[in-house]
Amino acid sequence: SKDIKPRATANACGISAEDYKYDLVERIYTGTKIIDLTNCKEDLINRLFKDKTVPAEDIILASGFDEKTLFANQCCYINYGPQSALAIFKKKAGHFRLVQGFDEQAKAKAKIIPKNSEQLFAHHLLMDQEILMVTLLGPAGTGKTILAVDAGHAQVPARYEQLHIFRPTQELGEPQGFLPGDIVKKFEPWTTPIYDAFDVICNFKKEDIADSRKMGIKNRRDRVKMHVQDLINCGELDMSPINYLQGCNLRDQFIIVDEPQNFKKKDIKKI
Repeated sequence: SKDIKPRATANACGISAEDYKYDLVERIYTGTKIIDLTNCKEDLINRLFKDKTVPAEDIILASGFDEKTLFANQCCYINYGPQSALAIFKKKAGHFRLVQGFDEQAKAKAKIIPKNSEQLFAHHLLMDQEILMVTLLGPAGTGKTILAVDAGHAQVPARYEQLHIFRPTQELGEPQGFLPGDIVKKFEPWTTPIYDAFDVICNFKKEDIADSRKMGIKNRRDRVKMHVQDLINCGELDMSPINYLQGCNLRDQFIIVDEPQNFKKKDIKKI
């Protein structure tokens, strides 16, 4: 059974019970790898920081790794004694590309600053135009949605015409029943997490809200909604339920499919 309650009841009664494992994924690709340089004849770490890239063969020879165990765009922790560096394995280019944290100048311009190496890797993957799809997996609150929205927001309209966010419409708890209004009004309750993300990204100050009060803006939430609506009105942002994705042709768009963990296999294949 997939239901925990009958499994717990069965086990309490001495009846053997286990999870339904037909479609269970036991090992999920983490996207990361630790590489220890053991046969290093030169300071590859400093060379990586200086040149921003190091040929893959140099790292592989120094670590004794089998290149076949590395995947394209894999995020790597490269260690040599007390030294360490973050890099992404660019298989097609044949090198490891350095991943650096934000310096003071970048921090001043950035809307969102990654707090750890995993978020930093995710940021670089999302900003890399050579990568067609990035999958982020993690517990609630690890920054998956906000990092994706920030990356899309930063690249529209410079690289893409539009940021398009698709969300599921599964309810938690008891169903609320029929929702009045058109499709935009019906979908509005499921767009709340996107507004929350833009709230953090925009980080409106009290003076911004005070300046907007003459336009009917009463609080921070209203100011965020106005900003999101401006993006929608100028065609730089769209938010849609996942239900109507089949058959769509999406061109020059940064696509985010948010919260897909409850989708069925056939839904994922369609996406």
